[in-house]
Amino acid sequence: MKILALDLEGTLISNALPMDCTPRPGLWPFLSWVKRYFKVVLYTNVFPRRARASLRRIVRGGHAPVWLSRVMIFNPERCNGEEKAKDLLSVGPLGQVLIVDDSPGAIREDQRGFWLPIKSFWGDNQDKELEQIMKSLANIYDKP
Repeated sequence: MKILALDLEGTLISNALPMDCTPRPGLWPFLSWVKRYFKVVLYTNVFPRRARASLRRIVRGGHAPVWLSRVMIFNPERCNGEEKAKDLLSVGPLGQVLIVDDSPGAIREDQRGFWLPIKSFWGDNQDKELEQIMKSLANIYDKP
């Protein structure tokens, strides 16, 4: 089974801060769909404790299925306090992992072929980006 790595801030939610943790429109249907076809993990620059708290918050708010609060969380390596680009090899074999992320700078140049870019989300309730990503994934893998 292929692995789908999802970014958190700007991708699934607006921000990992407790007072501004707005879930992206269409989050629940998107997560339900991808869970049928992929092993889902989180790959974020947000520290794991805060990321986990954000996931629990959106689950408690009824915006995401319970399983999301238990997904494996990956963080990019740090060098001198700075985050390096996300290395998909830390998640699984190259070619078996795709990533959905709003930040081009977070993706290694040599792994951009496995990246599904998404526009940054900052609270627009008319946003349809997750629908577009779902269509892209369905086209790539001929899924209904």
